[in-house]
Amino acid sequence: DARGRLGVSDLVGYRPAQRVILEKAAGLVRPGGRLVYVTCSLLAEENGKQITAFLAGHPAFSPLPIEAVWAESIGGPVPDSVRESGSESELGLALTPQRHGTDGFFIAVLERQMS
Repeated sequence: DARGRLGVSDLVGYRPAQRVILEKAAGLVRPGGRLVYVTCSLLAEENGKQITAFLAGHPAFSPLPIEAVWAESIGGPVPDSVRESGSESELGLALTPQRHGTDGFFIAVLERQMS
């Protein structure tokens, strides 16, 4: 029901909160550990742009390719029905109502490099 309740001003307010959450979470990740960032959004400002900005300020973190995470977690290659192209696909996985029959989601897995 959020689609009908939220307006542009609500969404704009989420961006700073997402930055703060990423900052706080980054401090809790041990070397070799992972930070998983998930939104229920299709907006680049909440997804790929947040991750790009985070990575620019946190060189110890790097995005894991979705193929590697998928193979490790589920096994086998990412199905063509899930695979997407575009700049965000290098940072994470975006699921869309049109393509996947889901609500909009974005998932990025960031790994903290060993010191």
